[in-house]
Amino acid sequence: MLAGIGLVLVTGCSGGGGGGAASVTVKMSEFKFEPAQITAKAGQPIKVSAQNTGTVAHNIIVKGIDKAVSTKIAPGQTGMLEFTPPAAGSFEIICDEPGHEAGGMKGTLIVQ
Repeated sequence: MLAGIGLVLVTGCSGGGGGGAASVTVKMSEFKFEPAQITAKAGQPIKVSAQNTGTVAHNIIVKGIDKAVSTKIAPGQTGMLEFTPPAAGSFEIICDEPGHEAGGMKGTLIVQ
């Protein structure tokens, strides 16, 4: 677990019939993700609403999962990242804007 950083999982419910995707809201600022840890299920789609609450552009990338990459998100804007984790494991989440990952903008996706 990364000290000082926490990612909050907001799960979308689907009470039955029609498998809905899990939903997560992640706030991005200098230089953190909030929450910094997301939990998902292998094979279940997930939607990440990435809100840039900072003053510079950010993005969100889940290393090791194709298609789990957002575009650059301007300050005050929100981007959407949708993907399906293929297998259980732990995946690093980063912002790859210059200096952001080194500045501590990291998190973890735990796939069960």
